[in-house]
Amino acid sequence: MNTKQSESLSGRTLVMWLVITLTMLRIASWASGQILLIHAYGGERVSREHLQLKRLKPLLVVSNGDVLPISPFVHYLIGVAIWIPSSILLLMLAFKLLPQPYHEAMKGGTYAGWSILSVILLFFALNMLPLKLALAAASILLVLLFLTARASLPAGGEA
Repeated sequence: MNTKQSESLSGRTLVMWLVITLTMLRIASWASGQILLIHAYGGERVSREHLQLKRLKPLLVVSNGDVLPISPFVHYLIGVAIWIPSSILLLMLAFKLLPQPYHEAMKGGTYAGWSILSVILLFFALNMLPLKLALAAASILLVLLFLTARASLPAGGEA
């Protein structure tokens, strides 16, 4: 496999990594907020009034105007406790699903130019889109990347 092919494969892997970690960060932040809201108001009221956190700093502000007496640091700790293990598990699963040439390409440490631009664009897009739309976009992108993983390999499918 030549350098250009290796950079392209590692670039695709970089995009997968970013999509997985950012998506899990968004999910972890949402879940952390839901945990704190359910703790403060109870599940029935959170569901009935569609409560959600509107602001995290300097205080936790709820959509109904209340300010939670809980430190934003608690929100951060719960989010990190969800985000890191779930991201690691999904990244390990993704790595196992990728063909062997991707594993070899990742050792090179260089990425195709398109992948760097894609990562920058996705970073902002996945953070600015509403959660449901960001999850849908990330899911579609990951499915497409995995479905086309073998098609992007050099002739013969192996390095």
